[in-house]
Amino acid sequence: MAPPEQRTAAPGDQSAQHQREQAGNHAPESWWRADWPSTISTVAAIIVALAAAAGVFLGIAILFVYLGQLIAMNKQVDHLRDTLAETQRTAAAAIESARVAEATLQITQRAQLAIIYFEFGPHKKTRVPTAVLQLHNSGRLHGTITGRTVSFIRGEPLPADPIDGPTEWIHVSAVAAPGRAVQVLASFENVAFTQADWRSVVIGSLPLTVYGAIRYETGFPGVVGETGFAFTYDPDAVNVPENRRFSVANESGYNYSR
Repeated sequence: MAPPEQRTAAPGDQSAQHQREQAGNHAPESWWRADWPSTISTVAAIIVALAAAAGVFLGIAILFVYLGQLIAMNKQVDHLRDTLAETQRTAAAAIESARVAEATLQITQRAQLAIIYFEFGPHKKTRVPTAVLQLHNSGRLHGTITGRTVSFIRGEPLPADPIDGPTEWIHVSAVAAPGRAVQVLASFENVAFTQADWRSVVIGSLPLTVYGAIRYETGFPGVVGETGFAFTYDPDAVNVPENRRFSVANESGYNYSR
């Protein structure tokens, strides 16, 4: 009997072995072909998942970009708001400074008229009572008088409060140079004022007060000056001519300068 290793395979065994080898050689290809749809689906799912993830990432990235831009815009708006507020404060300070400078300039440079002389009574041997005022300009610019109002009250004291009611302003044209005086006259030609009335004033039996105001241009456009006055006759004054025996009235509101 021949040894086992030298035995020749039977034809049936060789056929079976050949079939097994062919099956082994073709098994992988058959598996691939059999699972091809599943593989495609898996790959597609992976691609879709990656695309979705990429889309989410892109969306998040865009959102962060928008948020960054929004933050930057808010910071810029805040900066602009602060800049505008500072600009407004600076402008307001500049305007106030200019206003103060202009007011200071007006106070120091404008014409300023004050009454330095007053007399009242019959003049030139007539019955016509006339008020004579001299105004001195202590300012640095010319003062141009444009109007005056002069009235008098007799037989009763001057009211404590300035007299209300319409006041007749008379046009006057006179210029007071800086450091100089100018004279203004006011005659009462249509008022009955007899010599007997005047004697009663002189002896003190008839109280008399003369009051009014002078308006003038100060040298600054649109800035009008006004000087108010009220003088009461003082019969006890001595060594003074009769028509100059006047003192400043004590009532407030009549004597002013603006």
